[in-house]
Amino acid sequence: MSYQEAELVNWTDFAKSRSELGTAFLRILGYFREDGEKAISAIEEAFRARNAAALVTPAHTLKGESGQFGAYRLSVLAEKIEMVARRCVESREGPDELIEDVVALRPCFTETMALLDRAQIHSSRAARRALADASTVPPPDSAAPRVDCAVRQAQAPAVRLPLGIEIKRVMAPYAGHDPFLRTGPRPRQRRQHCR
Repeated sequence: MSYQEAELVNWTDFAKSRSELGTAFLRILGYFREDGEKAISAIEEAFRARNAAALVTPAHTLKGESGQFGAYRLSVLAEKIEMVARRCVESREGPDELIEDVVALRPCFTETMALLDRAQIHSSRAARRALADASTVPPPDSAAPRVDCAVRQAQAPAVRLPLGIEIKRVMAPYAGHDPFLRTGPRPRQRRQHCR
C-alpha cells in the first residue's frame, strides 16, 4: 500500500488510544509531537549524509508512535523508509530512492498534527459542554437548608465489587465535586486467648 492511499488518521484507533491513556493522553500526545519532530530531523539529517543505517531507528520510532495515535499515513510512510533503509544497509547501497518519501515526511507530520490538534480542541469543548449539561447539583444557596454529609452518605446508592469492597457515591456539599467513598471488608479481629 502506498502511503498516499492510507487514511491520514484512523479515528477509531485515535479514540481507543485516547480512552486507554485517559488523563495521560494530552501529555503523551505532546511527547509524540516532540519525538516526531526529533525523528523527522534525524531522518532528514541521515538522508543528507546518505547514511541508511541512521535512518532505521528514527523511522521505526516514528512508525510505532504514529500508529499508536491512528496516524496511519505517517505510520505507513515511516515504515516504508525503515524497510528500504534496512534493505539498503543489507545490500550496502545508498538510500537515494527514498528522496520523495523523506521530502514528504515533514508535511505529512505537520498535516497530521494539525488534524489531531483540531480533534483534541473539538473533543475538549464537547466534554466541557457535556459536563455543564450533566451538572445537576445547584450552586450553594444561603437560603437552602443544609443537609448533613452523613445523611447524604446514607442516601447514596452503593455498588458492590468482588472481594466485598463497597463503593458509595457521596453527594458533595458543593457543585462540581463528586468524590467516591471506599470501604472494604472489615479487618479481622484478633482473638484474645484466656490464660
